[in-house]
Amino acid sequence: MKDIARRLGVSTTAVSYVFNDKWRNYGMSRETVDRIAAELKKENYQPNILGWQLKKQRTGTIGVILGDLTRTLSLNILAGIEAVLADADYLTLVCNSRLGELESKHLATLGARRVEGIILSPNGDSTNGSVLARLSREKMPVVLVDNYLSRLKTDFVVSDNFRGAYQATQALLKKGCRSIAYVGARKDLAVLRDRFEGYRRALRDHRRPFLEELVCKTMTRPEDAYTVMKQLFSGKAPDALFVESLVYFREGFRFLADRRLRIPEDVAITGFDPIDLGLETGKDGDRLRSLIKSPLPFVEQDGFGMGKSAAEILLKKISAKTRATKQIFIKPKLHHCSDAA
Repeated sequence: MKDIARRLGVSTTAVSYVFNDKWRNYGMSRETVDRIAAELKKENYQPNILGWQLKKQRTGTIGVILGDLTRTLSLNILAGIEAVLADADYLTLVCNSRLGELESKHLATLGARRVEGIILSPNGDSTNGSVLARLSREKMPVVLVDNYLSRLKTDFVVSDNFRGAYQATQALLKKGCRSIAYVGARKDLAVLRDRFEGYRRALRDHRRPFLEELVCKTMTRPEDAYTVMKQLFSGKAPDALFVESLVYFREGFRFLADRRLRIPEDVAITGFDPIDLGLETGKDGDRLRSLIKSPLPFVEQDGFGMGKSAAEILLKKISAKTRATKQIFIKPKLHHCSDAA
């Protein structure tokens, strides 16, 4: 910018005003503006980002840590975040925690890179609250998305998981299902507790007994679904399943295929998030798809809306426009998956 100013016989400040489109505020002549603009275009001038960061003591970056970037929901959340942050000229550093396995490492890395804020889907060590408490002491703005910590007062945007599980279980009950099993993960996450409570409340409100033997919250990885199903079907088989996350239930479908059980004639299934069995290839894929004789109902979460709201809250925290804690539950909806027909 100094070189351009020297060549044109103007001040560096004048060049800066034109580059940042602020010249109208300072009474600059159109002729001078055009000369400077032409020179900037000719030189293809780009600002020195490192110099800008040092001068402003800002990095212009936001860290985003999501649990599993292979999920469609995570990609939708990321799209919502990016839609807001890109318009605010922030660069997004995206991390995949692999269901919490790399969460602490990514938090440390983002802190070392001096990001201006973090959007986090807590899935690992941060669920005990100590990590977030440390970030709070360090004045790092953090907004949680897709999960929250019930014992910690912090900003979050999540689905109303209780409502979604209640509606899904209720739909099974209204179809006449009388023995509905619950299949879920061993992890103690707030959103999963909400889903379990929604399942229990639906049973209670419809005067159906809650049976411990129909609850299998033992999955630690997706492959465990096959073993869980073997346990459930070792005695009197349930006539329906509520699955915490259908995305991680592929091995459960494989078990049903091996047992030659049909959906929904032999066992009805519902749960959170759609599974695309169309991705399965070969004879095994054909066998899995042949299980499902009618559309599979699932609870759809508004990932884009969650991400957008989380980013908007974070920007307000960074700009200190608000200190109030914002906690948002977005209503999901129950509908059918056309891919399963």
